[in-house]
Amino acid sequence: LAFDGIYSTYLNSQFIESLSSHGKRWLARALINTLVIDKTIDQSEMSYLEDAINLVETDEERKELKQAVKERKLLSVDNLDTDRSYAGHFFYYLAMNVAADGKIKKNEVDYLMQICGKLGFPPKSSKEVMRWAVNQVKLNNERQSMVEGFRHVAPLFAEY
Repeated sequence: LAFDGIYSTYLNSQFIESLSSHGKRWLARALINTLVIDKTIDQSEMSYLEDAINLVETDEERKELKQAVKERKLLSVDNLDTDRSYAGHFFYYLAMNVAADGKIKKNEVDYLMQICGKLGFPPKSSKEVMRWAVNQVKLNNERQSMVEGFRHVAPLFAEY
């Protein structure tokens, strides 16, 4: 029994409401691309899939996203020219998705470098975000190792 879902991350509904339609669509498409770029969708990435589908406003857009996942097909993503105050948040959220399965593959790194340009950030920004994502993977792996270790600890209850 895996409890990875305990640590899932979902976008805050107030944050979603503050985005323009274009910003929602942009983030949804970029999220789908980070999910399908490595050709597999891990259980730990399911919250990101739900976020992407919930971001878009029409049934037609939801159908397009689901079809892209089913076919493992990349969607076109244009430059983010709206919601500029959230661009940094978008970038880190996408990096969190890439790191969610505990592995960061070269094609995911390459895609985040492309996204960096679509967000209008200088190329060095992608290296900084990737460094952060790698650290997230290390911390998540350390947490998992500690959780596994706690399974073998005999209880020693303290009295206060």
